Amino acid sequence: APFGVRVISVQPGAIESGFGFRAARGIERYRQGSAYSDAYDSIEAGAGASQMGSMPADEFARPVVDAVTSDSPPAVFRAGKHSVRLPLIGRLPAALRDRIFSRRFGLDRICR
Repeated sequence: APFGVRVISVQPGAIESGFGFRAARGIERYRQGSAYSDAYDSIEAGAGASQMGSMPADEFARPVVDAVTSDSPPAVFRAGKHSVRLPLIGRLPAALRDRIFSRRFGLDRICR
């Protein structure tokens, strides 16, 4: 602050990027005969979960630019689906957070 630097934390939710779908490429090899086969459907769904209900990137970018260039920018800027929920989950104790994500993505079914 003494140097005139302002920091703004931009915390996006689900923004269209194709990242999840690109990450899903090549997971077919885990469908059968793998330690991950019991959780394959959940892993496949999880790979695209970030894109479900996602906001187009240009719709996200406009308000970000407006916020960061305003005379009174916010300390934290959030937009997009789950932009509030995910930071809250991040504050949970690690064991609880891991259990939530393990169930959500079917990892609790691996190696039973």
